[in-house]
Amino acid sequence: MSSHGFHRLGLLYAAIPVLAAAHDGYEVSTQASKQHHPIDLVTIFMPRLVLGLILAFVVYGFFRAIGSILMRLHGVALAAQPTWQFITSKQSARRLSWWPHLLREERVAQL
Repeated sequence: MSSHGFHRLGLLYAAIPVLAAAHDGYEVSTQASKQHHPIDLVTIFMPRLVLGLILAFVVYGFFRAIGSILMRLHGVALAAQPTWQFITSKQSARRLSWWPHLLREERVAQL
């Protein structure tokens, strides 16, 4: 998964606590209106949205950190590829990377 993928996934999961806080505030305000109580939307929504935004920033930061770590590990793996090719024997490396070519050579040798 690319860095953009983790960014989008982090935004998606960060939106969940904010939407849950808005939904909870809506539920409380509708229950209060059904009971004919006075509704103060600021006192209903503000604590919920503040908590939702804090959780959203934590979740988004978590996804960005995980994405950064995975991208760095991917870079390390890419940097180690020439080393792994050097460590493997030439015959096994040739079989792994050129196996269709080897099959053609075997067919020509059989003819």
